[in-house]
Formats: sequence, C-alpha cells, structure tokens
Amino acid sequence: MVNKKSLLKKKVVLITGGARGIGRATVNKFLNESSENTVIIIDKDMAACKKFQERENLVIYNCDITCYEQMELIINEIFKKYGNIDVLINNAAIQTTKNILKIDLEDWKNVIEVNINGTFIISKIVAKKMKSNSTILNIISTHYNKPRRDKLHYDISKAGVAMMTKGFALELSKRNITVNALAIGATYTSMNEIFKINKVAEFLAKSKVPLKKIYKSDEIAEYIYNIINNFSKATTGSIFTIDGGRNLV
Repeated sequence: MVNKKSLLKKKVVLITGGARGIGRATVNKFLNESSENTVIIIDKDMAACKKFQERENLVIYNCDITCYEQMELIINEIFKKYGNIDVLINNAAIQTTKNILKIDLEDWKNVIEVNINGTFIISKIVAKKMKSNSTILNIISTHYNKPRRDKLHYDISKAGVAMMTKGFALELSKRNITVNALAIGATYTSMNEIFKINKVAEFLAKSKVPLKKIYKSDEIAEYIYNIINNFSKATTGSIFTIDGGRNLV
C-alpha cells in the first residue's frame, strides 16, 4: 500500500546536478513539501546555481563531483553540520551525441568520468558515513539496457550506474541503507534541448514511445519524491522504470 502521508520531513537531502532540469525540479519538490527539510545541491554550473533565491534551508556547493578530494571535504562538512545525509539523489550527468566509431577518446572519457566515476565518488564518500534508514536513488536512463546509435557512450555509462546501484545495495543492506535507481525516458531538459527547437526531432522521439509521452522535469521530480517516500524502505537494488513504455519497443 502506498503511504500517502509524507515521511520526508526534517530530512537532509543531497542532490547532485541540482541546479538545472530534473535536479532543480527535485530540489524545489523537496523544499516545497516541507520547510523542515534541508536540501543541499552540488553542481558545477555556476550560472544555474546563482538563479536560486536564498533560502535558509537551501545550501549550494558550486563544484565538480569528479574531484575526490573536494567532495570528501564537502561531504565531511555536511555530516559535521547536519549529522547525516538522509537522502542522496545522484542526478548529475552529461550526454553527447556522437557515433561510437567516430567518437574521440576525450569525449568518451568525459562522459564516463562524470556519469560513472562522479556517481561512484559521491556514493562511496556519503555511504561510509550514512546512518541506518537512509537511502540513495540513482537517476539513470531507460536505455541502460537498450542501446541506441550515436549515444552508446551515454547508455554504457548508465548501464554502469545500474550495476553500481545493485552493488551498493548489496553492500549497504547490512546497515539498513537502501539503494535504488530510476530509469527515465525522454524528458524536456537542457540535455534534450533539441525537442524545443526541432519539432521533427520531438515528433520522432514521441513516435518511439508507446504512450507517446515526453516528460516534464516537474513530473520526474514527483516520481523521484514518491519513490523515495513510498518505496525506499521496502526495497533495495530495484530499478524503477518510468518511460511511457519505451523499453518495450
């Protein structure tokens, strides 16, 4: 049974890539649900970070999740001040569009560095200090097990995070910390800016989805919140899929 009452009050929530798109919508969702929540953003986009209005329970770190030493200092600071990170949402990611046979090594490394290594760095540092009954949610793609042309490097990175989800879930279960993932379909974000400027691309994307659905960031944020609120104590190592049926075709 889904618990309609929010359990997410007086929680410390850390969201990577929280300054734009799905991350920003998720930040606002947690802040709006309870003024008692503390939401912490880690994002390297300084311009996007500056667009947030100052709020007592909003903390922003403008930095790069792939820098281990810096992340360790920041995470230690958060635990020292707040005592715990109750919810970690690994949302930060980058995507480029290039054929796998033509991609240059630097582009490949950048995607892997942010999407896999960055997620691992944050997860490892946070998980070592997390208290019992805390949870981690990794945001991945419905294409983690359904490869595409020209985006295979991104899809491979998300497949890696899917396996990372299961590995961390197994390891942390003995401390009653759950780790799950949300695999999402096409969403209107800056990563998919082409949907706004190219209606043909938008039409083609919708045509591949049985429910003909492209999600808005606010919708995904709602699903993220509900998964954490309603299911994070009941399962670990699970991959929730919200993609309008894209994985079926």
